[in-house]
Amino acid sequence: FKCVREMAVIFGARILVVLVALVAVWYVDSAAAALPSFKAHKCPVPLVWSNVPNVPRVKGGFLLADCSGPAAQQTVVKACYDERYLRLHFINTDNNIYSPFTACNSDLYKSDVVEVFVGPLPAAGQYAHHYLEMELSPNSVLFASNITNTNLECSGISGSLLPCSQFQYEAAKNMTGNQWTGTLGLPWSILSSFSGNTRGDAWAINFFRIDHPMSKPKEYSSWSCTDTNPPCFHRPRFFGSMYLA
Repeated sequence: FKCVREMAVIFGARILVVLVALVAVWYVDSAAAALPSFKAHKCPVPLVWSNVPNVPRVKGGFLLADCSGPAAQQTVVKACYDERYLRLHFINTDNNIYSPFTACNSDLYKSDVVEVFVGPLPAAGQYAHHYLEMELSPNSVLFASNITNTNLECSGISGSLLPCSQFQYEAAKNMTGNQWTGTLGLPWSILSSFSGNTRGDAWAINFFRIDHPMSKPKEYSSWSCTDTNPPCFHRPRFFGSMYLA
């Protein structure tokens, strides 16, 4: 009987290991399935942004970093591409437009800014460790960095700054309309240089906004919320997907 009991314990432990493994796989697959995705189409010629579809909104719009609810001041993103660039357009509701920075690759994240992180879409169950980080302020100032993220968290990132002259970018403020817009052109020549880019039509991507609404706390929001408090945008597990149509 002792031998039988020992065999039962061993068998039960093996069953438990298998169940844990199955649950882990299910969790990863379910999380991946829940992440947002969209198709980017070729840009119209001439490029008029009102003729480009919006990136689909998630749960009604940009969500706060901790996923607790929508940002007070919302952001609309449009995306299209041509032979040379991935082109993005941000439309930002803002009743308190401000950024003091004037120089390329300044610490734009300390004030009003829109951001995009984009890199090759890895195989299912894997995440982007290398991606491009772009930031644009209301004053048409750019930040560009090639990011390596070893542990898929903010604590594991290192970056290599890129010359702003390699990108197309522009911002415009409408103070009376409580809005500012930002436009980015990301060269395929840079995006295609990332390791792991086995297919050029599928990309891991997320969009972000840092904003300080009038008489309200500073907000950190994103297209695909990163479930962090304090905020951390560098969480590739929560990046969505973009497919070139």
